[in-house]
Amino acid sequence: MKAIIFYADQVGALAMQAKLDASYGCPIAGVNVGGGIHAPAAQSATLHYGSVFQHPVKKTDYAVETNGFDSSKFSGADKIAVQAASNLAADWIGAKP
Repeated sequence: MKAIIFYADQVGALAMQAKLDASYGCPIAGVNVGGGIHAPAAQSATLHYGSVFQHPVKKTDYAVETNGFDSSKFSGADKIAVQAASNLAADWIGAKP
């Protein structure tokens, strides 16, 4: 998984997540598909386009998932950060959003 890593910077990770969400129009309300019983759209919304993960051991480190992000939606430092995202190292396995 490609991600931007924020060392000892949860605030920075959450700020980047907010920028990524905004560029993709999140949150996005859910849509009923087919017949039957559905949850209210507000309860089935897509809240984030990419997740923020806390390192499973180094609890101060965070990563923002960037798989499939279109860097042309960004400019400046944010564009460079998305383009420079790297594959998470094996020690991130087990990290949960």
